[in-house]
Amino acid sequence: MSKQKPQIEYYFSFISLWSYVGSLVFQDIVKRHDIEVIYKPIDLLAVFAAGGGKPVRERPPQRQ
Repeated sequence: MSKQKPQIEYYFSFISLWSYVGSLVFQDIVKRHDIEVIYKPIDLLAVFAAGGGKPVRERPPQRQ
C-alpha cells in the first residue's frame, strides 16, 4: 500500500500581486515536499464586495 501524498488547497486570485509574489516560494515548497496542490481560484472583487472592502484602485493613494 503506497502512502498518499500530502495535499494543500491553494486559494489564489489572478488579480492579486501577493499571489504572484508568493507563488515562486510556494512552488518551491510543493516541489521539495512532493505535495499535491488543489488549486482554488477565487474572485477577489466578489470577496471585497461581500466584506465591504474596496479594490486597490478605489482606495486612497496612501493605502494603494
